Amino acid sequence: MKQLNDEFNLFRSLFPLKVYVGGPPASGKTYYSKQLASSYGIPHLMISDMIKHASGKNDALGDLIKKTIEELKDAEVAAYEKTRKKKDPDLDRSKINVRLPDEILQQIVKEYLASPACMNKGFILDGYPRNTKDAEAVFMDFKHESEP
Repeated sequence: MKQLNDEFNLFRSLFPLKVYVGGPPASGKTYYSKQLASSYGIPHLMISDMIKHASGKNDALGDLIKKTIEELKDAEVAAYEKTRKKKDPDLDRSKINVRLPDEILQQIVKEYLASPACMNKGFILDGYPRNTKDAEAVFMDFKHESEP
């Protein structure tokens, strides 16, 4: 399928634009990413939007995301209850923001990048990957020594 997609893009002179916008918080990543996405008509991929969309799906990845979020929230509530004093308010589970493990984030991003829109048009990644390990996991195909 990849070869067919590449040949289609080559025949139609479609060269997908693939852009990563990175920088420190509040540096304008999202603003400039939105501007580029609207100018070129390509998807603007933000990790928070990808997580919301993937967790709303009824597939294996969506179920894994939901389960992991609930487990992380349970752990957060348990840690709060250990240190909580009588005068402290109850913790609202709906307002707890948790950070998903890197492996799940990488799966989400890989799924998005494999979508037809990203394969044919390109994409603008806003603030992800955050480090070299994430970039290698998403964009490089490494074979372990045990694999043929």
